[in-house]
Amino acid sequence: MVLANPNITACSFIFTATFMISVDNLLTEIETSQSKNHGVQFVQTAEFCYYNVFSLSKLGADSVFRLHQCRLVSWKDGIRLGKNDRLVTWNRTKVRSKGVSKEEWKRLPRKIQVRVVDVPVLIPGFRSQKFTLVTTLTDAKTYTPEMLAELYLHRWQVELFFKDIKTTLGMDILRSKSPDQVRKELALYVILYNVIRAVMLSASKQKSVPLQRISFKGTIKQLSQWHWLFLLQAKSIGDFHLLLDEFYNAIVSSPILNRPGRNEPRTKKRRPKNFQMMNKPRQEMVIDCHRNLTERKNAFHALS
Repeated sequence: MVLANPNITACSFIFTATFMISVDNLLTEIETSQSKNHGVQFVQTAEFCYYNVFSLSKLGADSVFRLHQCRLVSWKDGIRLGKNDRLVTWNRTKVRSKGVSKEEWKRLPRKIQVRVVDVPVLIPGFRSQKFTLVTTLTDAKTYTPEMLAELYLHRWQVELFFKDIKTTLGMDILRSKSPDQVRKELALYVILYNVIRAVMLSASKQKSVPLQRISFKGTIKQLSQWHWLFLLQAKSIGDFHLLLDEFYNAIVSSPILNRPGRNEPRTKKRRPKNFQMMNKPRQEMVIDCHRNLTERKNAFHALS
């Protein structure tokens, strides 16, 4: 299963259950693979609802999307699979999606059968009371609406992955100025993120602890504390393996609690300071005499 999220700036990445991968690299690997790709399932937001259904079906990969709010559904069309569960046919539109070349658009299939399911939300505290899913998993007996809803709700893990890489690793502010340097900075963050996730995966396998119960931030703290021990005390292969086993024990010693259906509000914990933004060079910047009087136009002085 692949959990995906909208693109960061001009680059697109996909979060798997373990690592972070470039979209272009993953799709190229899927397309050139000799084996069937129906084991790969993409779970994405409504922004990718239309184009990726066609493109991923051509590659043989299944997908689960939330229906875009601009696309209307008639529950009288198609084949009825159950209550608010229809098998419908989508035609490729004549209007090409933005960012897609004419050659790519022509290579897409003209028609595709998708399943449209209306799923109620029974978890208290959720803002949405129901949502409509679009999927290429058309077998209603194998993939029930409850299973599709549970699969789509796993997409929230992507937001927590973004929190890890943007807040914990500090990628929320990119300091490079040119596009090439920004791409290099993003690539370094992706490499660092994947290295930490690889350490978490190794600890999960060695200690038989679910990967979801291992803390990303806790792993970073253990790495900062233990790397000196590996450098100073690992005199032999045996010493290294003993330290590695203790290191894995330290990583899994404080597991994350299993909290299904936990409410994750989009809020800030700290009140921001009411200072002005520094949007000019330091020599040209002027500020208010009193930071609370931002509307007084005549009370400015230059910074020395």
